[in-house]
Amino acid sequence: MFRVLPKVRSVTTFLNNLPRSGAALHTSPAVTGSWQIPDRLQHVPTAQNPGFFEMVEFFFNKACVLVEDTLIDEHMKNQRIPRELKEKKCREILRLIEPCAHVLEVNFPLQRDNGEC
Repeated sequence: MFRVLPKVRSVTTFLNNLPRSGAALHTSPAVTGSWQIPDRLQHVPTAQNPGFFEMVEFFFNKACVLVEDTLIDEHMKNQRIPRELKEKKCREILRLIEPCAHVLEVNFPLQRDNGEC
């Protein structure tokens, strides 16, 4: 189970023997969640001037992609139901919180350093 590592003679020797690929250093399993960023939002990261709500939607979906497995594996681990039902429940909860039902707009005057409003 445990590997015995050879004695390292120098830091540079140690660093030169590390794997070159960043993927080789990851110890967490690959993401297997089913949440995906919608096609209509794929342009947002590279868009010159994306809309505010498009950015909010994009980053919400990106967060869902990143945390879906953690929500299922860590936060639902005490539920005695199959993983497929946990995935479905997680997707439904995320779909419930996704829509923007209310928008709050706040305007307040700014006074610049030169005195202009």
